[in-house]
Amino acid sequence: METRITTITDLKHVFDVVRSPLVALEEELASMVAHTIQDEDYDSAKGFLDEIKRVAALRVTVVGNLEREVIELYDGYMGISWADDSEAGLKNLRTLLVPVTASRVKQHMLTLTRAKNESLVRIGESFKIELPDGQTFETELCEPGCRLRERKMIRHFYESSALKAGQYIVLFETKKGSWKLTTAVSPEGIAQLEKAGIKLPKDTASNGGQIDE
Repeated sequence: METRITTITDLKHVFDVVRSPLVALEEELASMVAHTIQDEDYDSAKGFLDEIKRVAALRVTVVGNLEREVIELYDGYMGISWADDSEAGLKNLRTLLVPVTASRVKQHMLTLTRAKNESLVRIGESFKIELPDGQTFETELCEPGCRLRERKMIRHFYESSALKAGQYIVLFETKKGSWKLTTAVSPEGIAQLEKAGIKLPKDTASNGGQIDE
């Protein structure tokens, strides 16, 4: 009997089937680390730690690739194509409202924790981003910190836009995998937020920068 993926629950089941054995292996290796340390067998403990890192990296890669393939399959089944600019496809383009904090400006980081928690983006996902001045760069979402790997261009964006803690930026998709980055108060940012039905918090830039995801 043919099984068809038609709901988010089905997608979650597929991810769990693949992810669970790898997570179980990581836990078993962690248990071995604890036992070897207790026995003062530090060489073996280091070996198990190395294996944990390898398995964790494999889990991120495998689950990320599977997620991408399954979502494309699901979108195809539902009649949604990312390859064209059809009305159905455009409705699935993402718009992210990201708060600016002092630590992110200082470290030249753009983190997408909230978007990841809401399953809008995923670790390992690639981004081709265009800045307001027309410069483009390619990067990916990585750990730790659920951040974009690129920092030099993020620093350029923060500095050229004169962004400060307490403000917001808008990262929005123009086609699958291609994005634009702008401030939430720019004409383009305002228009995109309105189009996506996203409203800025009323206390934007008025709370001393105490904003976090």
